[in-house]
Amino acid sequence: MAEITQQDDFGVAMGKCINRYAIRKILEIGAFDGDESTQVLAKALAEKKGEKSLVSLEEKSERFKKLGSQHARLPLRPSCAGILLGL
Repeated sequence: MAEITQQDDFGVAMGKCINRYAIRKILEIGAFDGDESTQVLAKALAEKKGEKSLVSLEEKSERFKKLGSQHARLPLRPSCAGILLGL
């Protein structure tokens, strides 16, 4: 399966699911470098009102570094940017 994006059917379905239901907290395990699915999740959460958070985990240090810089560009307000954990 290719990367999940905001343009493919699965990415669109993920966004609709987040917006339809009372999903406000997401734990993303294996975020890779913060592109693609992370962007889908962040965009969908950003459209919701109230408190929300996206927690992304990545075990590979190089990918984690890129993930940190990608999170800085997410469409969430800075107070809701989420937590990055380096394992």
